[in-house]
Amino acid sequence: MALRYLITGATGGLGKHVLNYFVENIPFSEFAAASSNSQNISKFEDRGIAFRHVNYDDPQSLETGLRDVENLLFVSSSGYSRGEQHARVINAAKKAGVKHTTVTLPADGEVAFTSRPELGEATARIMIRGGYENQIVLFTAEETTTAKELVDILNDSTGRQVKLNLVSREEYLDTHSIHDQRGKPREHFEWIATIWDEITKESLRTIHPLMHEILGREPTKPRDAVRKLLTDNKDYTFLQDCMQELAISDSRIS
Repeated sequence: MALRYLITGATGGLGKHVLNYFVENIPFSEFAAASSNSQNISKFEDRGIAFRHVNYDDPQSLETGLRDVENLLFVSSSGYSRGEQHARVINAAKKAGVKHTTVTLPADGEVAFTSRPELGEATARIMIRGGYENQIVLFTAEETTTAKELVDILNDSTGRQVKLNLVSREEYLDTHSIHDQRGKPREHFEWIATIWDEITKESLRTIHPLMHEILGREPTKPRDAVRKLLTDNKDYTFLQDCMQELAISDSRIS
């Protein structure tokens, strides 16, 4: 029996919000959640959500997990070997006969930071609505902000005295690879550094109206999202290498 929608990365920052929208709006029989960790099965099946094990590094799990899937949300991975992983997933999707694949790509200068819950909702809506085949779809908020502006909001909202210190690329790599709480390799932070390289070139300041159209409302401004997050929880601490509820995303639908 065909599965209409499969959502990968369902425990991650974007995938979980896409899944939440499906739970609230689509019959459970039409979608399933996927994760690279098979031990996550109870997190979904306890909620009545079907589960499939999909590991981007395991061709057999890709072959099994993508079988009979019509629409795949492929939430891209991060890290040094992501190019090989992405090729593996796309080839497996073609082999399995997946009709439509929605691919998400991760993203001091101006950045159109966007609320992850809203990215999840917009991604789910466009998967369900259809259209935009073989096009790159860009979802962004409708204003840009800088790291310095976000730090100022953090200090104003919490009373902290956080200082933004701009360092060289090598110092950034050394500091984060040595002190990362999760022990991620230096290659991971080299990849993160390439994003900041693009930010300094103003490559991530693009604003697009499509998200407003898909949501039917104005997307949350990045400053407002951070201010609300910190007002609700003044002790909130951002992870070392990402911002949990802000992101920038584009998607290719094929």
